[in-house]
Amino acid sequence: MRVKEIRLVNFRNYAAAGLEAGPGRNIIYGDNGAGKTNLLEALHFCLSGSSCRTLREEEAIGPAGDRALLHAVLTVRELDVETGVEITAAGKRLTLNGRETAREAFPGRGGIVLFTPEDLLVVTGSPAERRRFFDRLFSTLIPGYRGALRAYQRALEQRNTLLRTCRGAVEPPTDLAVWTEALAAAASSLYHLRLKGLALLTPGAAKVFRPLTGKRLAIRYASTVPLREDEAATKEQVLSALAALRTDELRHGQTLVGPARDDFILLVEGKQLRSHGSRGEQRAAVLALKIAEAELLEKQRGEGVIYLLDDVFSELDGKRRLALLAATEGRQTFITTTCKPALKEAAFFRVENGTITAEGDAGV
Repeated sequence: MRVKEIRLVNFRNYAAAGLEAGPGRNIIYGDNGAGKTNLLEALHFCLSGSSCRTLREEEAIGPAGDRALLHAVLTVRELDVETGVEITAAGKRLTLNGRETAREAFPGRGGIVLFTPEDLLVVTGSPAERRRFFDRLFSTLIPGYRGALRAYQRALEQRNTLLRTCRGAVEPPTDLAVWTEALAAAASSLYHLRLKGLALLTPGAAKVFRPLTGKRLAIRYASTVPLREDEAATKEQVLSALAALRTDELRHGQTLVGPARDDFILLVEGKQLRSHGSRGEQRAAVLALKIAEAELLEKQRGEGVIYLLDDVFSELDGKRRLALLAATEGRQTFITTTCKPALKEAAFFRVENGTITAEGDAGV
């Protein structure tokens, strides 16, 4: 799959603009605030049918009218298809080859790897940020993960509701035992799928990370419950941990152990990346995870994915930039940056004041 062209009308700061993309690297450069990220968002809309920046998609409507229009031509398995997006205050209308369609039918869903500066929260943010990141990633990569996550979240919500209603009680309500059993079963399943996901993802991420930094990357799952080799034994560990904390849970009105309390620890040369890594290493770790995800998606789909990389060169020196470009070789890539890099075999687009100007090869 690749993007051949895209057109934008009244989308954010673009009154009317477009580009014809190259099959490999596409470098989008310009000053801060010029609209580079807006262009990546437009690409994401045309590939997946949704924004990568906001749930309030009407925010993308520009000042020149009451609607934003996007149109793209994509090549999917050697066939050209057209996608369209019309955004109004009342919602959006999606088309595929001129016919109205649902978001799920857009050909780029599951075939995009997006990096934004906000992704650094995977390293620098709270455990909740890391859980969200890995849950999203594993939901795409691991069969059954999405269902297991939903089952766990439902059991957790029901159990926490019961704990809140009887906060401060000496004895728990009778229904609590039912949801404790359901929670333990769902947690055990989710635990083992998370470990399966890490076993699948970590080798690829470490392989990408080493040429970017010259160092070793590892990911450790920090569980609030001792994990066992089989799900039944892990379930018993969850039940035991919950029983030990019953008094505290009744006092606090919430579940105190389980997957919703766990963390994913990123380690570089055995030290926590969050506290000991440089900004360049932290950025490289997130990129390594994204590229490893892309490689796994390509194997699943039997088709190349598209990279949308926003401000990806920041805090990477020249050597690391070349290593990143080598890791994404052979894929269609859209990279935003403030300065035009000297590269071979790349299409260059200058973004300035809501205009997109195609430029030639920069050479070396």
